[in-house]
Amino acid sequence: MFKKYIAGGVLSLAVVWALAAQSELNTVVNNSMKAMGVTDVHTMVISGEGGEGSVGQTMNPLSDHWRWFSSKNYIRSIDFDAKGWRIQRIRGEGENPPGGGAGTTTPAPDQPQNQVTMVGNNFNNQIEYAMLPLGFLKTALEKQATVKTETTKGKKYTVLTFPIENAVPAGGFKTSVSGWIDDQGYVERVATTIDNNVLGDITWDATFTDWKDWNGVKFPSHIVQTQGGRKFAELMVSDVKTSQPVDLTPPQAKGGFGGGKGGLDCRRQ
Repeated sequence: MFKKYIAGGVLSLAVVWALAAQSELNTVVNNSMKAMGVTDVHTMVISGEGGEGSVGQTMNPLSDHWRWFSSKNYIRSIDFDAKGWRIQRIRGEGENPPGGGAGTTTPAPDQPQNQVTMVGNNFNNQIEYAMLPLGFLKTALEKQATVKTETTKGKKYTVLTFPIENAVPAGGFKTSVSGWIDDQGYVERVATTIDNNVLGDITWDATFTDWKDWNGVKFPSHIVQTQGGRKFAELMVSDVKTSQPVDLTPPQAKGGFGGGKGGLDCRRQ
């Protein structure tokens, strides 16, 4: 009987701890969403200019970026409820002279791209979704992230961490994603570790800086992603709109170019 009392007591404590952890997570996420003005945001349209790199290809081994392509007239329309987005842009040459590959000298031509991505159980898509400030907070809540505090270079952060995995193939990819929330409630950085066929385990991260108020919604005007220590994608945001209709109907391929990688939807394919 005494052992039953002990077991029951341990179980009760576990329940209390679990409820306390969930309550702490809810508070952190809710406060952050409130600070960013996104509590009731379901869709978001981000416009800007930037570029992306081709991981593993670099013109100069000492450069801070991979082989670079421009991303003009960039528009990313996101439906957070459906966990999907459409990216429209013009992708072209980003370096003069061109670099990467086996001594490429012909500039990449400007090409329009129009791609719809649904997150589903895809490993990379889950990470891309989590590398949006609001996507990160929603995923942290959904996956019951752990909460801790951390001080880096004298600055205090609340760090949320949760797992991401790909069930196909069975026993396949699995990693953890962490996000650093500053004292204003803004998601300042999201990072994870992925396996690259050439480079092995590398850090994939996104940093969000120069936050602005876009009609009540706080969003960074500068986003940089790196893989393996080099810049992998960059976006200078010129406009952010919310409560806009988002069409996630897959585009019809035209000449094999209906899709393609899309700026900050820049998985290595």
